[in-house]
Amino acid sequence: MYPLRIIDSLSPFFYTLCKTSPPVSNSEVNWSKTPFHLIEQALMLEGKGLKKLTDCFRVYLQRAAAYGFNAVTLDDLAHMVSFQRYPAELRVKLEQYATLYKKLYATARNAGFAVYINTDILFYNKSVDSYTNGKFGNQVRFFITAIRRLFTQYPETAGVVCRIGESDGIDVQGDFKSILCITTPKECRYFLNSVLPEFENLEKNLIFRAWTLGAYTIGDLMWNAGTFRKVFKNINSDNLRISLKFGETDFFRYLNFNKLFFTSRQPMIIELQTRREYEGFGKFPSFIGKDYERYSTYLKKCKKIKGLLVWCQTGGWSHFTACSLLSKNSIWNDINTFCAINIINRHWSSEKSVREYVKRYPPGVPAAVLYEILRVSESAVKQLWYIPEFARQRLYFRRSRVPPLLYIFWDHILITSLMRKILRRSVHERREAVIDGQRALKMVKHLKKLSSKHNFHKNQFALMYDTFYIISLSREFYFGQDAARAQKKLISFHAVYKEKWPYGFHIDLGLEPFRLHTVIMKFFFHFALRPHPHYRMIDKLFIIPFSMLMYRFIRLWYRQGATRFFGKQAMGIQALLK
Repeated sequence: MYPLRIIDSLSPFFYTLCKTSPPVSNSEVNWSKTPFHLIEQALMLEGKGLKKLTDCFRVYLQRAAAYGFNAVTLDDLAHMVSFQRYPAELRVKLEQYATLYKKLYATARNAGFAVYINTDILFYNKSVDSYTNGKFGNQVRFFITAIRRLFTQYPETAGVVCRIGESDGIDVQGDFKSILCITTPKECRYFLNSVLPEFENLEKNLIFRAWTLGAYTIGDLMWNAGTFRKVFKNINSDNLRISLKFGETDFFRYLNFNKLFFTSRQPMIIELQTRREYEGFGKFPSFIGKDYERYSTYLKKCKKIKGLLVWCQTGGWSHFTACSLLSKNSIWNDINTFCAINIINRHWSSEKSVREYVKRYPPGVPAAVLYEILRVSESAVKQLWYIPEFARQRLYFRRSRVPPLLYIFWDHILITSLMRKILRRSVHERREAVIDGQRALKMVKHLKKLSSKHNFHKNQFALMYDTFYIISLSREFYFGQDAARAQKKLISFHAVYKEKWPYGFHIDLGLEPFRLHTVIMKFFFHFALRPHPHYRMIDKLFIIPFSMLMYRFIRLWYRQGATRFFGKQAMGIQALLK
């Protein structure tokens, strides 16, 4: 059993917010961090709002403790420390946050939870920027001052969770945003060597997330053994924990287990996600049991693993608001969370984990029925939500592993002529892809009938079936013999879907012919992409240095509908080309 079992705490903030401010329930939400500006607008820093939030946090931790967790992350360092150079109005607001955090700490202490504070390297506003003047050394010194104040004001803090490879989304509002300031392995070593003594002196832990999205030369840290060695070689500290996702990119299926778990000499933490941000956000079952069983067998051989970090709510953008461990409609997130900690931490089988869940939290159906639903849903997601032939390919662009899922991002499903061109270049068993999609759809139809028979979340399975049906139609459009016929079916059912599910998935249709010169396509697929992680000469001399010249093509990738959301969320495409 791993000594450190961490869960995120986003759910109680959003759950309270949705109860206090119902319009949030139907709006596009950034699930990457606590929405501080919305909390302030809803007056949750004082009076009844503050009490509702702390009460909800207590219930959440009680449930998490019953699952087996013993530590929780809180957002974020920026809102927990104050500086004299801040405007007076901001300093007053941070005093209100201090009242909130003290109550949250007391709640965590009573529940037996250690508290870890999330932060990007580096949070900033105009005051911070004027102090650091954009100079890296000043930014590190500012961070050291911030953590000293954190540990002084909140001495119970167990440690800090640092994110260096991704900054706040473009849409983040409020008094603070974050920037990427660590750009090279050398800077990363300087940062670690500078801040670790502070953690060691106070016996606190630094959980250093190696999650990177490809920006700058540090951008391949999460999968490149060479960069990993450059950063961590001879950095030995009992207070350092390196946190890695299980694969070479985000929380997708069809990924090889990250080999860095076997090569690291430092204590490690594995990151898992149970509210599947790329697989429906818990609107339907997307079970991770068998995948996590496989990871569990690998982890038995990793002697440096000291804990796990489960993101049960954090991640992605969507208008779906099922709040894990709190909502009645969050059952699929809850089951995934319970199974994840027990499969990884106790090496239970997925079937045993489900049986134990039913014993403790009876869902209204027998364990055998629930396990069948989960097992079949896992197969359906892997066969229809993904395109297996494409998903199994290892493709790299610049410093990033290309995701095995291209046409679904968060709550948007892209069905476009350009995506058809892209996928047909990578998928050769096209007839089989269409047939496999139809078979997987029959699985979902079986689940729909099963839910109806047992009167078990029937509406969720109805949405699941209709969503998977339109994806099966997209298979016919992408790989079938008669694209025109598939287009007509898509357009017809899309109208039905929008009327039936006004708060369902966004289906972005771009079926009009899309002309892209063959030379450009060939260049991108034959030169810009590579089927292995090793850098070629063309990558070093041209692809990486001049990627911004390809920005216009990459925008075309998402032109038919996706720019309406992709260009307004996350860091923006251009940030990944630095």
